[in-house]
Amino acid sequence: MISKKFTIDKPTLRKPQIICFDVAQDTCGDKILEDLHSQFTEVGHENDDFHIKHHFNSKRGVNWIVEVNPSLFSKVMVAKKIALGWEKSNWFSVKSTIFNIIRARSSSGFSDVNCLISTIQKEIAARLCTTSKNKRTPKRANGSVWWTQELRAKRSKTRALRRLYQKEKEPTLRTTKLAAFKRCQTEYKKMIINTKTNKFKSFINSVTTSSFFGKNFKILTHKKNRQSSLNCILRDDDSTTSSLQDTYSEILSFHFPCSASVDSISSFFSSSQDLVPLTTMELEAVIEGIKPKKASGIDGLPGEILKEVFYANPDWFTSLLNFLLSTGHFPHIWKWARIVLIPKEGRALNHQQDFRPICILPCWGKVLDNVITERLAYHLESGKLLLDLQYGFRKQRSTINALQHIKDFIHSARNRFKITWRVFDNDVRGFAIYPDGSKLNGHTGCALVVFIDGHEDEHLLCSSIQKLRSSLQK
Repeated sequence: MISKKFTIDKPTLRKPQIICFDVAQDTCGDKILEDLHSQFTEVGHENDDFHIKHHFNSKRGVNWIVEVNPSLFSKVMVAKKIALGWEKSNWFSVKSTIFNIIRARSSSGFSDVNCLISTIQKEIAARLCTTSKNKRTPKRANGSVWWTQELRAKRSKTRALRRLYQKEKEPTLRTTKLAAFKRCQTEYKKMIINTKTNKFKSFINSVTTSSFFGKNFKILTHKKNRQSSLNCILRDDDSTTSSLQDTYSEILSFHFPCSASVDSISSFFSSSQDLVPLTTMELEAVIEGIKPKKASGIDGLPGEILKEVFYANPDWFTSLLNFLLSTGHFPHIWKWARIVLIPKEGRALNHQQDFRPICILPCWGKVLDNVITERLAYHLESGKLLLDLQYGFRKQRSTINALQHIKDFIHSARNRFKITWRVFDNDVRGFAIYPDGSKLNGHTGCALVVFIDGHEDEHLLCSSIQKLRSSLQK
């Protein structure tokens, strides 16, 4: 029996995309859907391609760095892209299919959680591909893009006044109604001119935006996505890359560097009895907080589909995440990211730093990330481990509060006839956190403001900063 959460409504889904990476051979059509998750699982379990490079202990716990062998990128080729457009799909059939898949898989245990999650995502993606149809844009009834409902109403009023004027036979009233008709007709013509002008201005503003990132984002998300040609980039030894694959490898190795030493770690997590299990209400709040317009990861499943997976069996979904938290395991399929390179404005695009990479992860893995983030934030806020002057990445705080605090601080100093001097991070090195990762004075962030009297000169201030820097470095 279908849960009451399955309501028949019109979905508001965007077109997600599945990017398939062909590891062994070129696959297409239905073969891509069959081998999609198996290929990624095979690559992810190769021990020669993944190494734990370095680890160290600190008061924050065990820190570890994992390196992905650069030779792995030579095995990966970009294959055909599959776009799932389910705007015209049978939405009730999709919900029913998700419910049946979760009900069939919920009886199995979590002994092989990677295979379980991969199978569920594969079945859902295959079902969505089957029910998807090519969305055809309907023909516009009125080809004028500047036409609005206000103009339609004004046109109807003008025609009504004209009919009243034509029906009137009494000369005095006929003159009055003629004047009313001419007045409304003039307003209607002016509205047409103003509407056309405003529409053209908005069109010009949309194609001449000042945000260079916005232009590239629109190009990348366009239905007819074009692969931009990457130029050869310079290496550290002043040599240039010879192929597109070498260019990709150089850019990825620059933005995602690896450690030089290799230290194996048998286990980095130990289960604790103090770990409070997740509740269905807590998880539902996280699920509902997922933004529907966010891009989907490699699996191609957006947030709307993930919500239906949760509501198909909330208890099983909660038990799955509790199992992952208790064992400290994060599925490999959630670690695969789709990397998009955004060129920086005004750059020649011949160096690695001329690109800004963004990583698009699966939505299912973001749920577990948000759960851990909420718990860490609650622990830091309730334990008062964050400095009161820290405004970034905190609820109900923003840069406006930080600027207001600085403004009040400066006004207070002026009232005491003192000068405010800000010491930048370039002047004081290593002030926030010690090299071993420990916190300073029990807090995770610090700030420094130096006050001097009006009669002291700048030379004395510079010497004081030098002494402060040397004492902090010790």
